[in-house]
Amino acid sequence: MRWVELASKGDVPQARSSHSITAVGDRLYLWGGESAPRVPISTDMHAYDMQAAQWSLVQAQGTPPSLRNAHAAAAIGAGIYIFGGRSGIDIGEGSLNDLHRFDAESATWVEVRPASEAVPPKRSYHAMAAAQGRLYVFGGCGEGSTGRLNDLWEFDLSTATWRQLPSSDAIKASGNRTLGRGGAGFAAVPCALFVVAGFAGQEMGDVHRQGRGAGPPGGSSSCGHDQPVALPARSVCAVAAHGCAGCLHSNHIVVFGGEVDPSTQGHAGAGCYSADTFCLDTACGHWHSISAGGQPPSPRGWLAATACGTGVVVHGGNSASNQRLADMFLLEMH
Repeated sequence: MRWVELASKGDVPQARSSHSITAVGDRLYLWGGESAPRVPISTDMHAYDMQAAQWSLVQAQGTPPSLRNAHAAAAIGAGIYIFGGRSGIDIGEGSLNDLHRFDAESATWVEVRPASEAVPPKRSYHAMAAAQGRLYVFGGCGEGSTGRLNDLWEFDLSTATWRQLPSSDAIKASGNRTLGRGGAGFAAVPCALFVVAGFAGQEMGDVHRQGRGAGPPGGSSSCGHDQPVALPARSVCAVAAHGCAGCLHSNHIVVFGGEVDPSTQGHAGAGCYSADTFCLDTACGHWHSISAGGQPPSPRGWLAATACGTGVVVHGGNSASNQRLADMFLLEMH
């Protein structure tokens, strides 16, 4: 593995945190976030061409989602889905539970209105992943005094319906409860969803697995690597799954950076951030510390990440000096 800073030319997006970046083919799509604490930045969609190494402002059609940060995004085919987030300044203020789709081929926004009466409660700082034509939403910070959530929801695109899923296989087997949390990592691999770390009143380093249909259980085979480690507790880190779409045993979940000690000023300040990289082998359930070549990103949290064909991309975030960042790095994985 090797870190490479990607060139910043063209219509470079403003520095930001609590945003999303999503890969569709050879292009990365950046949306939302904040440039000052808890103040949503813009509804513009920016695209980065990996081949040309250049940013552009997308001339989109339709009505984009309202101003927000702390939303979640995931792609299915050419569609980028944006769910929830927050438009207000105070914690829980202006929380949302709407779903929007951006078609990367036609550059068109459309709101996706569910056919089901049941929908996930409003939330921010949650996480979303996509698998086999479905979207999965986990946790986050609820509206008002609701507190931190630990629920799991599935949206079936073919029927436009939401349904709440039961607790994970790991919880049923061990009796360990997944604490409600914001800023968790969330990743989908064939046959399983993984919740990674997050903030549940304190930084967490736990992992919870939710099975999706038949497939290898994970956590039982030998990975052949030396010295597995525990993931140090953290939240608002970069998390992305990378590997073969058809096989659980060739998938890895990459974690970079994040907040390892919260700010004494809450969301208005900068906490203590990490610049280390870890990888979870989903076949055996072991974490490994990664010493990648190149120059890694500086310590940061509240950043955005996505898997692409050649590895994992991380963008922006908040620095230790409480300054928003606009740089972007690729962790090459071969």
